[in-house]
Amino acid sequence: MTDLRELIAKNAYSVMTCPNCVAGAPEGDLPQPGWVGSKYEATKGIVFVMQNPGKAPMYYGTGRDAEMRDELRLFSNSGTLTSYERLSLAFMSDAIGANSCRKPWPKWTHPVKKIVDDPQQIAWLNVVKFRTIDVVGGSEKNAPLSDTQVHHGVSDHLTREIETLNPAIIVTIGGDAYSAVSGIKRVLKGSFVIEKLHGMSPSEADAERVRTTWKSLIK
Repeated sequence: MTDLRELIAKNAYSVMTCPNCVAGAPEGDLPQPGWVGSKYEATKGIVFVMQNPGKAPMYYGTGRDAEMRDELRLFSNSGTLTSYERLSLAFMSDAIGANSCRKPWPKWTHPVKKIVDDPQQIAWLNVVKFRTIDVVGGSEKNAPLSDTQVHHGVSDHLTREIETLNPAIIVTIGGDAYSAVSGIKRVLKGSFVIEKLHGMSPSEADAERVRTTWKSLIK
């Protein structure tokens, strides 16, 4: 387990020190390597892959977002397994709204929470490792991904991450995520199952279907 965690941390650190990802992040922001729960098990784990980190919702506020940037900066400066575990726990806690004063991430509320009971069992990754933010008419929104950004994310990071994690199942949310993981499966010839959730807000039935599939794979 320790060896796996060290490899996971090494992959995450390569994101933080990647010139492409650092340059791609908006000014004042940092790349985000995602997180892997402490109970994640190779061959049994479930990996959620999304397109890229989104803009923090309005209710995050600058303070909450700044706290996560501090954790990212700490890991980026040290690259140690200890600092990665701290970062991963911080991301997970923020995602599920562990602090009672904070709302969970929308994607955790639906569909992820409806598929897996324990967030420590999952890996949460993105194809592109940084936010893409446009400012249009004074308001921020997530900009579309370029083919170059997607190719870099897949070839330089995501393929190695999935090979390291060796999951039972990968759940993709969004078209870019599904295309990326499908291509990786052909390269790795892995045994993992891919479940595609349609759209950015899949149905309850979709979530239950994926949950049933995962549970059947890890019996």
